[in-house]
Amino acid sequence: MARRRFIRTVAAAGAGGALVAEAKVARGDESCDLEAVAIAELSDVGLGNVVDFEYPIGSDSAFIARLGRPALGGVGEDGDIVAFHRACPHMGCRIEEVNVQDGFLGPCGCHRSQFDLSRGGIQVVGRASQNLVQIDLEIIDGTIYAVGVQGLPYGQALTQGYAGEL
Repeated sequence: MARRRFIRTVAAAGAGGALVAEAKVARGDESCDLEAVAIAELSDVGLGNVVDFEYPIGSDSAFIARLGRPALGGVGEDGDIVAFHRACPHMGCRIEEVNVQDGFLGPCGCHRSQFDLSRGGIQVVGRASQNLVQIDLEIIDGTIYAVGVQGLPYGQALTQGYAGEL
């Protein structure tokens, strides 16, 4: 168990049962269901294409991509369509480079963290101590919807089931 996660778990346990549920969502142990938002047409997300969008609030920069191989949390016929926030969980720096062919995001321009998109955004290089925030997707009648998040974006605070600016 990572040190930060251990500290959060101990703090949440001491604060009472109601706070434990909120801490689990903040740590990324569970998905946080939000209002479904249409983000792309299935036909627009071809192999190698990266489509940017904002979810769930205007400042949360994210992207959707088709990796060409099954991925954790992936949707579509081959389970290869995934979406993640671009903020590095280490210090919130925006990560620009998406290498769909190899299935990686990064390196982060601040401290060179790199993440594996096919394995739930797990860090493979760098200083980040948490996975990327993955966005839960659903496909309905050829439209891809964002329906929740796995974790809490950098710089967000948990309020009313999701987040607000700190």
